[in-house]
Amino acid sequence: MMSHARERGAVNLMMLFIFTLVIAIGGWALWFGQFKDNEALKKKAKSTSAERDIAFDKVTALREAMNSFAKEVGEVPVPVPEPADGEPPQVYLERFNNDYVRPVRQRITESRNSLEADATLNTLMGILGPAEAAINKRDAEIASLKNDLTQAKADKASAEQANDQLLEEQRTELARRSQELEDEKQRNATKEQQLESQKDDLATQLSRITDTYEKAVSTHRAELIRVSDTMSELDREVRDIKRGLRIKKEKDLPDGKILDVDYRTGLCWIDIGTKQVLRRGTRFRTYGFLKGKVKDYHGYIVVRDVEKDRALCALEGDARPERGDFVTNPYFDRNEQKIFYFLGNLPGRFNNQQAKAILEDNRAKVVMKFDPHVDFLVIGDNPDPEAVGEDANPNWFKETKEYTDALRWNIEMIRSKDLEIFLDY
Repeated sequence: MMSHARERGAVNLMMLFIFTLVIAIGGWALWFGQFKDNEALKKKAKSTSAERDIAFDKVTALREAMNSFAKEVGEVPVPVPEPADGEPPQVYLERFNNDYVRPVRQRITESRNSLEADATLNTLMGILGPAEAAINKRDAEIASLKNDLTQAKADKASAEQANDQLLEEQRTELARRSQELEDEKQRNATKEQQLESQKDDLATQLSRITDTYEKAVSTHRAELIRVSDTMSELDREVRDIKRGLRIKKEKDLPDGKILDVDYRTGLCWIDIGTKQVLRRGTRFRTYGFLKGKVKDYHGYIVVRDVEKDRALCALEGDARPERGDFVTNPYFDRNEQKIFYFLGNLPGRFNNQQAKAILEDNRAKVVMKFDPHVDFLVIGDNPDPEAVGEDANPNWFKETKEYTDALRWNIEMIRSKDLEIFLDY
């Protein structure tokens, strides 16, 4: 909202600037028009002055005619007035008309009345006729010039009045726009104060919400820690139960037994099938019992074909199982898959990728994330390339989170050499 108010203020300032510029251009146009009118009047006055000189020459000729006339009538005409220095043309013409032309006309009239029948008068009229016509024409031009000057003065006064009126209107409009701009500034200032107040209120609300959120997060984290501890305890109990079952299974519970053996074909049948999630390629170890329930191992067999309730297996190497022998595989479980996690790099005959491939081929699983569902944490060498020689720490794994979690979750930890039992199976 503050940005919008500032934009409106900027627009008003721009409009005010444009309006002032229009006023200035209008005033300049009026002045320029008046200036052109004055120049035209000056040119016309100059032309009139030149014509006045021509008229003056004619007046001089008239005076000479009057002198000739005086010889006939015995009278001397009045002297022709000379223009004074700096005297305006209209003033001089007015004075010439009053001081010379009118007396001459009066004497001519008097001469006409007294010498009307005289032949000399006819000669004089022939001389004075053109001069009188020139004087009448000049009088008309002088009157026209006076009218032009009067009209020019009237136009100038009208233009000045119109200009003053326009300037007054522009001043009024400028004052109005200035007042609008001031009002807009006041409204913007009020809005800014309101926005600042709203901002402070929002900041207070945000601080209160943040405090509530942090308290809720803290409570939630504490609850998560409690739940995590509870789950870890339950996982530990489950691990203990599963470990006990696995130990019992390895000791007392085989995966199945041999139904029949044919040494000539090197094949045998076992009582495990697809119902027990058995797949081809699974390898079992066979054993029977001696006196005292001591296990007597008879070699390995590999599943070749699987049916619903039984599977056909091939004898491996010098295996000599007997009908009724038991079969076992630490990877195989009717309902569970063994999960491994590698901590560090495996030394020895198999690296991490090779060991992973072998384990997965035997129905086990190798995961990249450590969690309570892992069955075996396999500890290898320190993956740090700089941890060699004197810098090597044989117990480096004890500083890892996986080791701490394995202790907390009671997950079985084995060395890489112990993993070879599974890899050789």
